Amino acid sequence: MLTDNEKAAIIKAHIKNIASNKYNAELSLIEDEALEESNQDSVIFLQKRISDYNAQINALQSELEKLNRSEEHTSELQSH
Repeated sequence: MLTDNEKAAIIKAHIKNIASNKYNAELSLIEDEALEESNQDSVIFLQKRISDYNAQINALQSELEKLNRSEEHTSELQSH
């Protein structure tokens, strides 16, 4: 069974991976928009993808906060 610290490390690794993918999409968007005749379908797709990455990061950060609250609650119970 995984400890809360191990779970948190895994979540943080996922967040970092998604943030990397998001940054790549942002760079691709900059590249597409720099073109004289940018492909609007590509621009729309990348904007949607970036929005999806933000949603994924927010969901994982919420999960991480739940772990932190659980860990704090466990620590309080053990100290009493």
